[in-house]
Amino acid sequence: MSDAMAIAVPTRRREVVFWLASATSFLLYLHRYTWNLIRPQLQEEYGFSNTTLEALGTSFYATYAFGSVPSGVVIDLFGAHLVLVVIVLVWSLALPLHGVTGNIYGIGAVRLV
Repeated sequence: MSDAMAIAVPTRRREVVFWLASATSFLLYLHRYTWNLIRPQLQEEYGFSNTTLEALGTSFYATYAFGSVPSGVVIDLFGAHLVLVVIVLVWSLALPLHGVTGNIYGIGAVRLV
């Protein structure tokens, strides 16, 4: 049996990549889910109406949906590893900005990132 036909032994790198991808997926899911949990606090603290909060939520989900195809093209052009690193960095830097914005436009802009 030649070396080319030998079964590859899994490396530690595969496990690390799996856990990093799982953690990223979990955090992205958590980010989408917690929007519904913080809505009452946003209404109380900023006085946002249900309509305003629905518009913010819709803008986020619409951006998420419409960005899927272009992000797939970017991934094809530059590779999944590079694009994932950039996306996670931008997302990580933008996420805390929700807390420092003081108006609907700031929150809307951060939600679109």
